[in-house]
Amino acid sequence: MKKSKPKKHSKVDKLLLNAALQFMENASPQFSRNLRNLLLDYISQNKDCLPVDFDIYLIDFNNLFALLDTIDEYGIK
Repeated sequence: MKKSKPKKHSKVDKLLLNAALQFMENASPQFSRNLRNLLLDYISQNKDCLPVDFDIYLIDFNNLFALLDTIDEYGIK
């Protein structure tokens, strides 16, 4: 059986990792909560005139919040 070579990290991988680490080190601890509050405030202020496809935006926000929760739970303190 042929041994597979370990995957080399590309320059893009390193740039993404560095950007993620910088974000984790510099974002305020309240960032995720503030962003959620901002979204909820926007929804409450504009509930009668939200875009038709706003539910699609909410899926993207949910994914972002899941990422922020993971960073908060396992990230750099």
